[in-house]
Amino acid sequence: GLMAAKVYKQISLQNLEKTEIDIKELVTRNYYLVLLTEETKKTLIKNYRNTQKTYLETRAMFEQGFVEETDVDQLKVTLTTLNNSINSMERQEKLSRNMLKFQMGLDLEASVSLSDSLYGILGEINLQPLAVNNFNIDNNIDYNIIETQVELASLDLKREKTEYFPNLSVTYMNNWNAMRDKFSFFDTDEKWYRSEMLGFTLNIPVFSSGSKRSKISQKKIELEKIIDNQKLFRQSLEMENQQARFDYNTALEKYMSENENVKLAERILEKT
Repeated sequence: GLMAAKVYKQISLQNLEKTEIDIKELVTRNYYLVLLTEETKKTLIKNYRNTQKTYLETRAMFEQGFVEETDVDQLKVTLTTLNNSINSMERQEKLSRNMLKFQMGLDLEASVSLSDSLYGILGEINLQPLAVNNFNIDNNIDYNIIETQVELASLDLKREKTEYFPNLSVTYMNNWNAMRDKFSFFDTDEKWYRSEMLGFTLNIPVFSSGSKRSKISQKKIELEKIIDNQKLFRQSLEMENQQARFDYNTALEKYMSENENVKLAERILEKT
């Protein structure tokens, strides 16, 4: 009925919202992936140049007999490895850009320039451990869709149960009859005779087939399955939230530690 139509419309709107959220998430992920590959390539190039400088210095020392040839060879291997990594990262960057353009609906040959940098974004984010759980499951679109499916299944079960309810129908007829044996229907002096009929029909289902009871049982099972899936999905979301919080805090600790190590290494490099 009308309630079911409203619920179907609600599901359609929720599916549309889910599609929009999924697209935004994909675009965001690919956007950050491009920034990450760019920054990784810069770091590799910087390492290559520093290693190349060390290689040239070590080779000069080898020619003077101050170091072993294996020291030169090891640095040469490192240079080759870094060069391969740079080439691989360039290909990865191109692939990430094409994926970003594809998700945004742009032509793959279009030129895209990102206005942000990875460290610029990190500088704007409040990098603090997540101590408070602000997760609200009611804001999850997938969970909202399941809730609507429960509502729709409940309405479907109620519809099947109404087949057992008494059914009252009303019939009304209003007729005018000329009661003449000649065609003089447009003669205004002749009389017309009116007749009315009002009827009621009450249908009480005393006996019902087994198929009707089977349909109701089937609808009950379908509703119970959806409710069980809803409970499992809720638990799954809560576990994913806990895991995401754990992963974030672990990654943050690792980032802070490695960031300090990089600063320390840069200070040592400047003094040598």
